[in-house]
Order: sequence, then structure tokens, then C-alpha cells
Amino acid sequence: MKLTREEMLTIKKYFFREGVCLVEEKSGQIHSELEINDKEVMKFMISLVSKGFARKQFVWRHAYFFITDDGIDALKKDLALDENEMPTTHLESNLNVGYAVEHEEKLV
Repeated sequence: MKLTREEMLTIKKYFFREGVCLVEEKSGQIHSELEINDKEVMKFMISLVSKGFARKQFVWRHAYFFITDDGIDALKKDLALDENEMPTTHLESNLNVGYAVEHEEKLV
């Protein structure tokens, strides 16, 4: 089975929005978020890794794909997104900034 343009676009939009994509290896099932076959999603994500747009971490039959800075730039261009848009994982509100402030005296 080959991915359609619409399916590729769906994966790109999801990956950019979330900044991470989890795919179960050898499941042969439909991806829970994308409603596309896991094997096809895995192949597409591996192609993004080969282009340097993502990096892969494999743990217990699950592949975690994380967007890279080059991937952010490329997907912004492909999806015609605004320069200010960022993946959820790269937003400042998701960073644990408070920890360093609360424990500043211990860090110095």
C-alpha cells in the first residue's frame, strides 16, 4: 500500500503540531491519532529521519520520532505556515522553567 498525498499531508501536519510521533512497530494496525496504517506511518517517518527532519528513539516495540530544528523549518515551508508557529513540544509554556527559579539557591 502506498500513501496518498492527503495521508502524507495529514502526517506532516500532525508531526509539526505535536513535535513528536509515536508508532508501534509490527502492529499492522491503524494509528490511533492519524487513522493510517502504522507500517505506512513508520515508513514515512523513517524517510523524515533520513532527511534530517526527525530523530528516532526506539523503546519496547515503539518508535518515538522527535522533530528537529531542520524539520521545523522544512515543514513550515511545506505546510505554508507562519514563521511564528511552533510545535507543541517547543512552546515555552511546556518547559519546566519554574523548577530552576524555585531551586535557584541550590543551583548557584
